Amino acid sequence: RSAAAKKEIVSLREKIRKRCKFPIVEYAFLDINRPAILQGVDCCVKKGAKKVTVLYNFLNSGNHVTKDVSRLFAIAKKKYPQVGFIMTSPIGQNPKIIDLFLGELMAANRK
Repeated sequence: RSAAAKKEIVSLREKIRKRCKFPIVEYAFLDINRPAILQGVDCCVKKGAKKVTVLYNFLNSGNHVTKDVSRLFAIAKKKYPQVGFIMTSPIGQNPKIIDLFLGELMAANRK
């Protein structure tokens, strides 16, 4: 619901775009903000994507990951059977998250 949050996502997309090899890098939102997830998929396919890799910007495997987003990608797979879909794990499952959290805790306590 926050304009600042959308701005952060747009900025994240630009940083990823600059550092990765993928020719198409887009963003989408589950709800409230636009583009919606299925609109993001449509955009990628219109730009020529033959494979769409979903980078979950969710910390854990809650209902959004296990139900909501999964349901939307089932719809996308039916709409675009010629496109391969890959899902990353939620970011909280990455073992590096502990170091990130500890770094944030240490930085906050130095203030």
